[in-house]
Amino acid sequence: MKELIVKDKRAKRRISYGYLWVYSNEVRNLKDFEEGETGILVDEKGDFLATAYINPHSLICARILSRKKVNPNIQFFENKLKKIVEYKKSIVDLNNSRIVFAEGDELPGFILDFYGGRVLSAQFNTMGAEKLSEPFLKAVEIVLGKFPVVIKNQSVFRGKENLEIEVKTKGEVPEEVEIEENGIKMLVPVLKGQKTGYYFDQRDNKKRFSEFANGEVLDLFSYIGGFGLHAAKSAEKVTFVDSSENAIEYCKKNMELNNFSNGEYYKLDAFKAIKIFKENGRNFDLISVDPPAFTKSRKTLDRAIKGYENLNREAFSLLKKGGIVFTMSCSRLVDINTFDRIIEKAVISSGVKLRVIGRLYQAKDHTVLPYMKETEYLKGLVLMRIK
Repeated sequence: MKELIVKDKRAKRRISYGYLWVYSNEVRNLKDFEEGETGILVDEKGDFLATAYINPHSLICARILSRKKVNPNIQFFENKLKKIVEYKKSIVDLNNSRIVFAEGDELPGFILDFYGGRVLSAQFNTMGAEKLSEPFLKAVEIVLGKFPVVIKNQSVFRGKENLEIEVKTKGEVPEEVEIEENGIKMLVPVLKGQKTGYYFDQRDNKKRFSEFANGEVLDLFSYIGGFGLHAAKSAEKVTFVDSSENAIEYCKKNMELNNFSNGEYYKLDAFKAIKIFKENGRNFDLISVDPPAFTKSRKTLDRAIKGYENLNREAFSLLKKGGIVFTMSCSRLVDINTFDRIIEKAVISSGVKLRVIGRLYQAKDHTVLPYMKETEYLKGLVLMRIK
């Protein structure tokens, strides 16, 4: 393998700490490499630093696979996956989980979810991951067994790597798969659903949400109903709001699957729904605000921050006195401190008195590395309206 020279001392130090990215302004001979080519990172003395795959046309030009000299073949991925699976089995139900979480599990660009112990859903979000997808999937079959796989290469990050947006299948992949999460059954549209099909990262937050369930519950950006379903057993009524007709249909199907009959459904943009609720004098005892990422680029960060602020201000106005709101952001560019400032401004502008009673994070199978803050993306607050 060819050598890529890392000239920046800070980059060299970050690599030694375990950081997995190297930027294009930190290396010398980037033009020697093809897109997605595996290479060796060395310092200017020629001393070995790591094995990585390289993309000379990307700002993040090198993503590290190992701090040892390795050949990323089937055996390499098999060894990595065995360790990951052993760990994930100890913390979650592996049959309904994120088995591989890219940088969090030290496999940059690779995503793998398992649905109902029946179907695997994969994403390859970088050129390097795409070129290594075959040995990766062969290793998955060795470690987990042979299952149908849907490859949902629809991430916006693929566009930045000159990769096609596409959905492919290996084996007989059904339209939907039944999973169970915290005792709640759900049908997941693995072929046509959002992202890889479902959001396992909110597993723990949904369980906490259910503990506050009573009276009238509002699930904004409901998708297939995760938060609302968790509250339905104890609530008088659950109102689901999503702009997708398919998502709302799955909310209905999943309520029926769990023998819940207390659902109300709105196929509407969240802001329009909130406006209607305010005009009709509707208020809620428990609200989930779980929007999609408002930005994936620093160019649109300021606009996204304003959007989050406006959304939360309006949502807070729907809370009954003593009511609870779970509000979250999955935008990586909106860190915890920024999110806290957003909520502070939203509370002030809403005129509603609230107290913070908890914080929310991504589920344990979405591994966070302390030396790589980019692995921590989901953050949220639980707030109570003061009586």
